[in-house]
Amino acid sequence: MVQRRWIEICKKYIPKGFSIDYMNLLASKVGLSVDYISGYSWNDFLQMIKENKIDVMLNIAKTENRENYLNFTSPYTKTFDSVFVKKDQNLFQNLNDFNGKKIAVIKGFYEEELLNKYYPNIKLVFVENTLEGLKKVAFDKADGFIDNFVVANYFIENNLITN
Repeated sequence: MVQRRWIEICKKYIPKGFSIDYMNLLASKVGLSVDYISGYSWNDFLQMIKENKIDVMLNIAKTENRENYLNFTSPYTKTFDSVFVKKDQNLFQNLNDFNGKKIAVIKGFYEEELLNKYYPNIKLVFVENTLEGLKKVAFDKADGFIDNFVVANYFIENNLITN
């Protein structure tokens, strides 16, 4: 019985998704095996890649700063970011409307670099992950949260965030 429970727990942590499938396909074509790691913050992963403790990062956006220490492949898919606000907030039409307001961003994600560079009057609220960012908006700790549209919608639906 204990072994069965352990197997069920381990299944929850098996990497899944389009990028994982794509990486596994590429690895199989060139005869490599891939070990995935998780449990670190995005900034921890960035530090590990800088120190050559990991070889590859999936789903990392190209920025001027990152080009100093990373080599990028051609993109294999396109994604787009969205700013998530509370349902009753329709004051925001573009990022300039957030001047003097607070936007939650995942610490170390490329949106942080771009907002600091192009929108210095937006106050950044740093979060560790998508769910934390959405909660900042839901509980009025931030006026918006910027993240990948598909990822954030997954967390909205799976965590019953209705506002």
